[in-house]
Amino acid sequence: LLLSVGALAWNEAVVPASSSRSRWLWDVELKQKVYRGVFDASSLWFQEARGFVRIDRYDAAARTIRGLTLFETDPAFGLKRITTVDSILWIDGRWVAGPATVKELAGGDLRVQALPAGQFALTEDPDSLTTRRRKPEETGFLEMRRQVAAVEARGLPVGESLVDLHHKLAWPFSGFFVTLLAAPMTLRMRRRGPGYGREVRAGIALGFAYWILTGTALSAGRTGALPPLLAAWTANAATATLALAAWAAGRLSA
Repeated sequence: LLLSVGALAWNEAVVPASSSRSRWLWDVELKQKVYRGVFDASSLWFQEARGFVRIDRYDAAARTIRGLTLFETDPAFGLKRITTVDSILWIDGRWVAGPATVKELAGGDLRVQALPAGQFALTEDPDSLTTRRRKPEETGFLEMRRQVAAVEARGLPVGESLVDLHHKLAWPFSGFFVTLLAAPMTLRMRRRGPGYGREVRAGIALGFAYWILTGTALSAGRTGALPPLLAAWTANAATATLALAAWAAGRLSA
């Protein structure tokens, strides 16, 4: 249990910075990708030919953008036009934008006009947005919690981020629960006689089953099939239940 608490502290203090630095070295230093912007849990800023784009929320699974603002600039980076779009969907290989609002700032006068649905164009494809999205391991629990709260304050969906947030607390305790289950299983096997190969195979099978259950539950949570809290803790809860049953069965057989 103390090791699990230590792992939680390690994931909070060391892993985010190390993961971000590792990604930077791989993408920018080694693969020579152009650094044009990055997500946090709530938004993305990046530069394109017309100027700068801010996306409030991007759902990679549904390929949906919620809240986009384009700040168009002149060659001297003076702001000349602001375009806002509430939602953009990826349909049949292209972005389909909802109605937009355009604010013209040229000449010192402010002019506002509506842009019909489907008229706004975005050059970035979903894969490009997804690759720039920050991975959960690049954010600590406290930082992600603040970002999720900011997204909720805007009225945007946060189901996928909540799954990642709860998983940050659940994952460090995986070793504790797996050990809790492995101990009675090992004792029962040793009563049948020596057989380290059998114990190793059982350990590998147990770890693989835990990994499969974790991935399945998290996927279900991100698609909305399970509540975020339940999705993050399903594997630990199932392992703890099996451990209690194994200990109880061991006492009865003794």
